[in-house]
Amino acid sequence: MTESTIVKIKIFEREYQIKCPINQQDQLIKTARYINEKTKPIGFTQNIDHHDSLAAITSLNVTNELLEKVDKLEKKLEQAHSKINRLNSDMDDIVRASTPALRKPNISLEELL
Repeated sequence: MTESTIVKIKIFEREYQIKCPINQQDQLIKTARYINEKTKPIGFTQNIDHHDSLAAITSLNVTNELLEKVDKLEKKLEQAHSKINRLNSDMDDIVRASTPALRKPNISLEELL
């Protein structure tokens, strides 16, 4: 069983006590700081007092950031897969082209190249 601890975090001037596994404490603090930084501009520029509204808007903004990054990574992964497929196809073509030459007896290296 994982040991847990109570971590105090502060988001937009409100303190929360969160129970979390000890090995996740640093990540929780890092996440709280990130959320707090994303919450401040919304609360101050849009004069939102109600914490529920502030939390909802911040959640939407952070989720949007995350989804944009996921989309970019998926596109890069798709490009990498496409490149790998092209390289595999090129290698197959090279092997097919060189196979008959490799079967010839007494072939010189110059003839292969």
